[in-house]
Amino acid sequence: MKLKQVTFDRVPKLPGIRPGDLTTLDCANPGVLKDWRIILRGQSMYLVSPVGWTHNENRGTRRDPKGPVTMYEIPRADVFLQWDVADEAEIEAVLKGGKYESEPLGFKPALVEADKPILAQIPANQVGDA
Repeated sequence: MKLKQVTFDRVPKLPGIRPGDLTTLDCANPGVLKDWRIILRGQSMYLVSPVGWTHNENRGTRRDPKGPVTMYEIPRADVFLQWDVADEAEIEAVLKGGKYESEPLGFKPALVEADKPILAQIPANQVGDA
């Protein structure tokens, strides 16, 4: 299960972020909120900044790796959450338990390359038409 998109009913006022940037937040391409996380707890949604983020210096090169983490609370009544789920039981668990934590927004797992091409991994006696 993955959070796909967040649409704000009331645009949150976050320092350093223009209100027009947050009408709809696409979790795969978050723009100014890259590397932030979303946490759901009960009736609140929290936007959690990367370590060392400040509203004055929000660029990745200026972040202090030992700096603070900033959290902004937004009532879940003010957001519409769009999910990408494989099984309805997953969404029921979030609705009943009220807990969810996202990966950093904009996170793309690194592609793992094989040591050998796929066909080279198949034994020679198994290659060919059946």
